[in-house]
Amino acid sequence: MTVKLNDLKVLPPDHPIYNGGFKTYPVNSSKNKKVHLTELRSEMSDEQIMKNLLEALKKNGVEVKDDK
Repeated sequence: MTVKLNDLKVLPPDHPIYNGGFKTYPVNSSKNKKVHLTELRSEMSDEQIMKNLLEALKKNGVEVKDDK
């Protein structure tokens, strides 16, 4: 699976998904393969959110191409 950086979007800080905050934890899929998840908080900058998401995608084996 390949994800292009231009396809990724960061929601504005007032978006409802950030209101309560949430944590995610590694889980095992049905194939016993670990899925790496990441924590996002409303006080994180857009750059930090993007960095965390990119790291999680890479840990999960997703190839990320920089379209710049």
